[in-house]
Amino acid sequence: MFNDNADSSSRPPVEGSEYQTPAQRALAAARKYCAETGTPPPEIPKIPDAAPWPTPATEPAPTEPTTGSARQPERDTGRKSLVDVLKGKGEVWQLARIFDATDAARDFQPMPSGDYVCHVKSGELFESRVNQTPGYKLTFEVIEGEHSGRRLWNDLWLTDAAMSMTKRDLAKLGVSSLNQLEQPLPRGIRCRVSVVLRSNDNGATFNRVKTFDVEGFDEPEQDAFAPVDGGGNPVKGGQLVGARR
Repeated sequence: MFNDNADSSSRPPVEGSEYQTPAQRALAAARKYCAETGTPPPEIPKIPDAAPWPTPATEPAPTEPTTGSARQPERDTGRKSLVDVLKGKGEVWQLARIFDATDAARDFQPMPSGDYVCHVKSGELFESRVNQTPGYKLTFEVIEGEHSGRRLWNDLWLTDAAMSMTKRDLAKLGVSSLNQLEQPLPRGIRCRVSVVLRSNDNGATFNRVKTFDVEGFDEPEQDAFAPVDGGGNPVKGGQLVGARR
């Protein structure tokens, strides 16, 4: 009994069998011819095994990060890093410690309209951003009440139309000439500042200084690092400040 799955060329030829294939019949005839004529039978070349079918190349599967690590995003070489912006002004770990230890500032809402006791923190020349109009900006800092520490600004314009009102307010601070505007104001000027609420075209509200009056002078707080003499009196410019003559 023949195995149907076997190679048809390797099946033993059976003369007169109806199951012979053309290849088997040809092989049987060749063998019979060789036997009758004494001719050696021809060698049947062996067909080499076919090479394995190449498998398609596939990309390696992404590996999952190990425990305790996170996959780092690819860095955009066009973006600056913390090291780039620090430029030797500090280490990244120092900035990170400050960042982690600092609470986010709350959004300040405009203060209610009313009068506030303030110190004049500074007076500086400036130009408006849109028209470059020259002016003198006063900065006030609230020193009493629940809004202590908040700041207010008052712009005095150095134009023909506003010069009379500017001179009125500057006179309150002891300023009587333009040259004085280039010098810092004395420290400790205490004022009562009248504040109102205004709205812009977008509906946002903000504070505006309506007027202010000087109420007196407060002794500036002594700098903790200022030099002092043997008696604890501060020294400035080689002279004792506040010492009795």
